[in-house]
Amino acid sequence: MTSITNFLPYWRQRFMHNYKPLVSIIVPIYNIEEYIACCIESIINQTYANIEIILVDDGSTDKSGEICDEYRETDSRVIVIHKYNEGLVATRKMGLNICTGEYIMFVDGDDWLEADAVETLTNIAVSSSFDMVQCGFVEECEERQIIVQLDKVYTELSNDEKKRLIESWLENTYSCITSTIWGKLYSRNMIMNTYFIVPNDLNIGEDLANYVKMMSIINSAKIISKDLYHYRIRNGSLSRGTDDDLKRGIQHDYITNYVFLELVNSPLDIDKDILYKWLFGRKKEYIMKNDRYFNESYLRYYYPNIETLFGKKIIIYGAGRVGKDYYKRFRVYSQCEIVAWVDENSREIDVGYYEIEPVSYIGGIDYDCIVIAVAKEELANEIITELKKIGCDIDKMIWKKPIVH
Repeated sequence: MTSITNFLPYWRQRFMHNYKPLVSIIVPIYNIEEYIACCIESIINQTYANIEIILVDDGSTDKSGEICDEYRETDSRVIVIHKYNEGLVATRKMGLNICTGEYIMFVDGDDWLEADAVETLTNIAVSSSFDMVQCGFVEECEERQIIVQLDKVYTELSNDEKKRLIESWLENTYSCITSTIWGKLYSRNMIMNTYFIVPNDLNIGEDLANYVKMMSIINSAKIISKDLYHYRIRNGSLSRGTDDDLKRGIQHDYITNYVFLELVNSPLDIDKDILYKWLFGRKKEYIMKNDRYFNESYLRYYYPNIETLFGKKIIIYGAGRVGKDYYKRFRVYSQCEIVAWVDENSREIDVGYYEIEPVSYIGGIDYDCIVIAVAKEELANEIITELKKIGCDIDKMIWKKPIVH
């Protein structure tokens, strides 16, 4: 006689088109009264109705908590928790402690979702019982959008494949599964077995701690290119604030050490040369983040359409103000791999955080493009002419007029 337990998988498959599991959406909130309504509205208006919306107010001192309470009065799916300030990790864990969904998402309180985000991700997760489904996303800067689209399916993640993915992430090369905690739908079992190991005092880069744990236990995943998540980049956000650079630098070093120890002891046998190279790069970045010059209050020059450089090996030509601003901007994105930074006056230039090479260095390395980092088109044309003389492929040279702020 077939038991109830054995019958359940058959029942789910037979009536899959009617199966609508509960999805818990956890939103950590701290002093974002200007943005929280947009976030909540985007979740309430999802085309997928079987959701619980858990708003966790981490001791906000503005009107964020009051706004959450107003939405609780108008929608029975909204649950509001007010707590004393403990930081981002403890706040997300509070949401996990009370959520009841079979699937779980995290949405930062200043971000928002496309209307069909939950429905799209849930239907995919249910169709093949994926541990995690990840969507593309849009980085919402003040004056422009950067669309990041990915497309890959891992129906069965072997240890070799997980090892390859982690190593490609360590090398800042293309890796479909990003380290962000948002923009993903997790099976309950998956996220419960990863996020609770993240230390509560790790409030900058905590995504990385969750990522390395997740990659060690995940069995299947689906990554889609459709951009369903909007990630707002603002000066005052927790991940980008500059009120206390020293504290941020210490947190940066903390997460670096944490991830290194997790991976050096990983059963996936991560390549030690790759791991130590990553560690060295992160330590160098720690020094840069605490260097007064590197932490200028703003970047004046921005490269337009930076997403066109994602997945490419980049040489920056020019170490003037444009080049320095481009370097700092490119370093924000793991999809940009800087393989060299060159300048004709390399012997006279010492930026303190990266080795500037002579132009002749280009001939000995593998690259996809040379980004010419100068403001004036006339100078860019002169550089292109000189690069052609030394045998550089003109099709690999890029100059775009910088966006000036």
